[in-house]
Parts: sequence; structure tokens; C-alpha cells
Amino acid sequence: MTEDVLIGIDLGTTGCRAALWSSDGVLVAEHYVESSLRQTHLGAAEQDAEGWWRQTLLCLRECLQQAPAARELCRGVAVSAQGHSWVPVDAEERPLRAAFTWLDTRAQGQAERVTEQIGAARLGEIAGKVAGPWHMLPQLLWLRDHDPELVNRAGRYSMALDFVTKRLCGRAAADYTIGAGTLLLDIVRRQWSADLLAEFDISAERLPELQPAGTVAGKLEEDLARELELPAGLPVVVGAQDQKCAALAAGVGPSIATVSLGTATAITLLVDRPACDPAAGIPCFPYLFDASWALEAPVVTTGGSLRWLRDLFNFERRAGLTFEQLDEMAARSPPGANGVHFCPFLAGAGAPHWRHDAEGAFVGLKLSTGVDDLARAVLEGVAFEIRSAMDAMTGADLQGVRLFGGGARSEVWPQIIADVVGCTVEVSAEAEMSALGAAMLAAGATVYGSLQEAQQRMAQPVRAYPSDRDRAGEYDVLFAHYCGHRERLWGGD
Repeated sequence: MTEDVLIGIDLGTTGCRAALWSSDGVLVAEHYVESSLRQTHLGAAEQDAEGWWRQTLLCLRECLQQAPAARELCRGVAVSAQGHSWVPVDAEERPLRAAFTWLDTRAQGQAERVTEQIGAARLGEIAGKVAGPWHMLPQLLWLRDHDPELVNRAGRYSMALDFVTKRLCGRAAADYTIGAGTLLLDIVRRQWSADLLAEFDISAERLPELQPAGTVAGKLEEDLARELELPAGLPVVVGAQDQKCAALAAGVGPSIATVSLGTATAITLLVDRPACDPAAGIPCFPYLFDASWALEAPVVTTGGSLRWLRDLFNFERRAGLTFEQLDEMAARSPPGANGVHFCPFLAGAGAPHWRHDAEGAFVGLKLSTGVDDLARAVLEGVAFEIRSAMDAMTGADLQGVRLFGGGARSEVWPQIIADVVGCTVEVSAEAEMSALGAAMLAAGATVYGSLQEAQQRMAQPVRAYPSDRDRAGEYDVLFAHYCGHRERLWGGD
């Protein structure tokens, strides 16, 4: 091995992954561990912040052990982190309680209070978002209401990214994509909003230090470098929010949207000016490139709907049905699934509907309906919701879609999505992209002259699914039918 090697760490909500990537985008080694999440019927969804660091260390050790010769070739490390999770820490950076995650719903009332105080239009203009219980600001207000003494003792409010970065190099730095997830960032000026901080009596000194993603935060701590047998002075590069890292690795561009087809889906589209329509509620973030912003539409229970169907079939049949077999079943049903539509709202509806009370449904079932039709209807229902979200994301001329995640392994689903959205879908060879995006950030700061060059040099091969004109026309009609069924389910005319 003679290439430079970069370390990408992906600290997600469901698990942590460390990966070694060569400077030309070849995966050298990786290790993954699952994370635990404590959820209660009261809406709490918390994690052990110290667990973030334990998992990071474990993954680093195991990953480096797989490729010992790569240690001396490592040129930098960066972290991709879950975007909204945070924890109050004391003056010694020790967590004062469990960390809030983006799945926590206890601050719904505080989110409504934020909107009432600021106004939806003004909040969208500053922060680029509609207030939700998953943002730090409402969660901090909830904590003030329930444990003001703890809030007073907090030295800092640490996001997952700066928490781990601090342990790596001694500097608590986060980037603008992470800052935007707090609901306290001015996304135009890329700094903490003086207006929002004053309105809610929050000191900027208690928030992470903001730096552009892809800049060097510091050097790997000496003791840690010795323990991991990594080069002394290894640069630790400021990382970013996981979906932005994944979009970078998947090849997002001014006319190329990315779609992560996992348990849930995030659609990312770059625009050249910030935009937030409170009616559609599509979150807007500063992106990793200068003078660029990202619209990010979450669509819930996408791959989760397919897993639900697989598990349901397996329970009823006592079978071992695989996703590959579901793919084959869906391929045997024609476009439109013989009149069956599926609304994939098994955990509410995300963008652009924002209906937490929405429920899933099959519509159009008949005596002639077969299991093949159910499988195809699930794939098509998700594709229709992806189109609904894309239709609400304005500001760019969409020419193509880059698809990644577990659902991208399907041979049928990418073609359905291509025909439904009406443009070519390209599928990345790697399903897990966040760690690669972090490695690109590290490479842009240490090996290449820019992040754009790192993105180009480390890009993954893709396979293309061009949209078929005839099927696209057929799906235009089916999409209109689907939207009609959805509105009737929600009490529309």
C-alpha cells in the first residue's frame, strides 16, 4: 500500500462506524458497532454521551487492527456526526445528564413557544427551519422548565460532533451544518444569531466554536496517537452533520440531488441562496461549500416500510423471505401494482406534509390482489413520497439523482424512482456514505488542494437507471391518483 490513507468516523444515532479510505476512494478497512437508545412512553429518546466516545475509540482500534500497515500512511481524520443530538457538560467537559437525540419529542410545547415568540417567517429567514421538538433550542427550553439547576451548572451545550472532536484534539469545534441543527444559527451569516440568543437568553460562549467543515481543528492528542499507533501530529479536521457528509460522498451538486434510501430517507438538494418556505417546511442548511446551501427533506419509514412488509410476510408464512425475493416479487407486478397504492406513513408523514398523526394504508385492495402487488405498491408509495418532497424543494434545476443506502441495493426500486421523478437515477457502489464523506473532508484539508478536488478524486463508481419516457408518463397519472387517495385518507375532498 502506497496511497495516503484518511480516517472517516461516522457517529450516527443507531451506530458508530470507523473506516479507512485511500486517497483515491478505495475502502481499506472498517468496523461498526450498534448504539443503544433509551426511549420511554413519555417521548424521551436519549443516549449516553460517554458512549459516543467509547464507540468511537472501539471502532478506531478495531478498524486499524484490520490494516496495521495503513497506520503510518494516515494523513488526517474527520467525524461525521448525528446532527441534532446534544448534551450539557460541565467545565471539565463531563456530561451532566444523558444526551438528547433528534428522536426526542418531549419539547413539542417548547417548539410551539419558539414559533409564537419569533414567528414562523422570521425564524425561517434566520434559521432556515420550522421549529420542531428535535432541535436543541426547544429541548434546552424544556430542560430549563424541568431542571433549571442543571442548566445553570452547565459550562457548555455540546453537540455530538464537538464532543468527540474535543476528545480527539482538545478543541470543541463544530461546523455550520451542525450549528444549523440547533435552531440558533443565522444560516446566511454562518454565525450564531444574536437576535435568537438574546430572545431566549442564551450565551454564545455555551455553544460550540464554529469553524468551516474541512478545516484543521488541531492535532490528535499525543496519548491517543501513541495508543492507536498513528503518526504524531495527525491532523484532526472539522467534520459535519452526517447527512451532509453522505451527500458529499454521493456526489451532490448544483443539479444533482442525493437520496439516502435507508430506514428513513433524506433528500438533499443544493441551492445558491438560502430558502425556507414555512408552508412546505423544508429545512435549509449552510452547505460545506462557500456560497452554497442545502435543502434537506426527511421522508420517514421508507426502507422501514419495506422491512415491515418483509417481517409481516415472514411472520404469517413462517418463512425466511429476503429483500432480494421482495425485489423479484415487485418486478412481477406491473407499474401501478394492479391498482394498489401504499401510503408509507408507518411513523407519521415527514416532508412536505409534517403530519405526525398520519397513518399508513393500502388502498385499492381487491380479491385479485397478490403479494407481488403489495411489494410493488410499497416501492411505488415511497417513490411517490420522494417526488412529493422534491416537488416542494424549489431553487434548482434537477437533472439527476444519486441514490445510496440499503434500499439502493435493489434492482427494481431505483428504476421505479427514476420513472416517478422523471430523471436518471445513479446508484453509488457504496451503501454507507457518511464515513466516506468525513474522509473526503479530511483529504481536502491534508492531501488535496480543496474539498471539491477530494470529492472528485474519491468519488465512487455508479450504475445508471435512465427514466423511461413512456413509464414516466404512466407514473404521472398514477402519482395523481396516489395523491388523491392520500388526501382522502387525511379527510380531504
